[in-house]
Order: sequence, then C-alpha cells, then structure tokens
Amino acid sequence: MVKRAGRSPLKDTSILVIDGDAGIASLMKDVLTKVGFGKVFTAFDGFEGVSKIKEEHVDFIITDWELRPRPDKLELIPQNATITTRYGQFPPINGASFVKSLRHSPHSPNPFVPVIMMVSKAVSNLVMFARDAGVNEIMLKPIVAEDLCDRIIRIIDNPRPFVTSS
Repeated sequence: MVKRAGRSPLKDTSILVIDGDAGIASLMKDVLTKVGFGKVFTAFDGFEGVSKIKEEHVDFIITDWELRPRPDKLELIPQNATITTRYGQFPPINGASFVKSLRHSPHSPNPFVPVIMMVSKAVSNLVMFARDAGVNEIMLKPIVAEDLCDRIIRIIDNPRPFVTSS
C-alpha cells in the first residue's frame, strides 16, 4: 500500500462491515484496519447496519447478502419492522433489501455511499437483484484482501454515477 509522509491515505476514511457471522466481521475489521482505514465499524444485520449509519459517518459499506437478524437480537426489533422508502417498505432481511432501503429512503443519511456486496454464489438473478438495488461492486466469497482493496480503489478512482427519478 502506498503511504504519503508516513500517513495512510485511508486514515480519514471510515467503513462499515455488515455480516451476520461475527467471526467474519471481526476478520474483515482486522484486515481493513491493517490496510489503513481509520475507522472500521461492524454490524451483524440490516437493522444494526441502519442504526450504525445513523450514528456514524460512513464512507464505504461492505455487506453480506445474508443479513438475517441475529436470534439473540430478535427481541430488540419491533414486530414487522421495516425501513420506509418512497418505493414502499422493506425489511432489511438481506443485503439487497438493506441497500435498496439505503438508496431510496428519504431518511437515509447517505443514499450515495459506495456499497460492496459479498455473495457466496454468483447466481445471475441474485447479482441482478443486487445491482438493481444499488450495489456498486459484488465480490464472491471467500474474499481476498488484495481483491477487496482493488475494488475499493476502483470505486474511489472511477465512481459510478447515480440517477434518481420517479
């Protein structure tokens, strides 16, 4: 990694990792911290991800496709909880519904934040659904740190334009 004057160019960049597997979330946090991200936050489901985004400024999000609420947290989620957007209401039960709510909710703190989605299978309809939800990049698991860094650099160097319309 290139460093300028002893300081990581990512030192002022924050990233949120959302993964239902605490071990993977912790591993991703360790890798991203070592790569040079200044702040790495973790969340374990879409509901916790939404809360974290409301609490902290986030420059990037890495989310897993599988974001089912954790069994030990179910009692904290209101029954029939959804995220309301101008397109309807979405329970953030997977990564794509989380991203769709992030992109379209009038209450979203940052609808244009870049999102990288991790998937365990490259199934075409899953990839299309994620793309249509507003995901910037899709990565197949297991994630290789060098590939993840390449994707982040690609997003920084060549951001995709967003179009919003009714």
